[in-house]
Order: sequence, then structure tokens, then C-alpha cells
Amino acid sequence: DFKNESTSLCTHFSNNPHNRTSFSMACKCKEDEIYQQVVAMTHEERLKLAQQYKGRGMGLIVAGVGCAIGVGSGLWGSIGAGAIGVGIGAGSGLIFASCGFFKLSERVLELDQEIGSVPIAQPTA
Repeated sequence: DFKNESTSLCTHFSNNPHNRTSFSMACKCKEDEIYQQVVAMTHEERLKLAQQYKGRGMGLIVAGVGCAIGVGSGLWGSIGAGAIGVGIGAGSGLIFASCGFFKLSERVLELDQEIGSVPIAQPTA
């Protein structure tokens, strides 16, 4: 059940380096937990989930650019050209945070392809 993906996929935050995976910066989840949750979904649900994560990543990029422009233009009258650097610094965190969602979307698609290539055992009568 993926009604709230952000809490269902990211339930195991830990400072333990053994619980971290290398495929996602946004989520420090265990690989098998994500695998089990993705395996339980249908192909269409996996594609929808990957598209949602990609959309979240795009949203963070738009928010980061908006933040950079807003802060830069808001401070331009006060500090001049230095406002450009402040704006970029303010928006860069959001822009770089989007990488985690893009990687998670890519990983869901990789798992979907991996699951699709595994032949389903047919019961013998």
C-alpha cells in the first residue's frame, strides 16, 4: 500500500552506515525493504510511483530556482551584486535535494525492469 510513499519507503533512518544504501541520498533505507515493497506492486503502480518521484524531484528544482531568484532579487537593492551569490546559495540545497528523488525514481524503474525479466513460475496441474 503506497498511499504515503515518503513515510513507507523512508521509515528506517539511522546513523549506522550499514543501514545506508548508495542509490539514494534522500532516503537512507535498506535495499531489501524497498525491494519487498516494490515487488508487491503491479507494473502500473511501479511506473506511477517512479513518475511521482520524478515529479517531486522536478518540483524541488523549480522551488530551488524560485528561491534563488526571489532571494537574489529581494536582496539586490540592499547588497547589490552579492545578492546573486546569496540567492544561489539559498536555492542550491533544494536543487541538490532533488537528486535523491531522481535516483529513487531510477531505482524503482530498475527494480521494475528486473522484476519483469524474472519469469513467473506457472503452477503445474
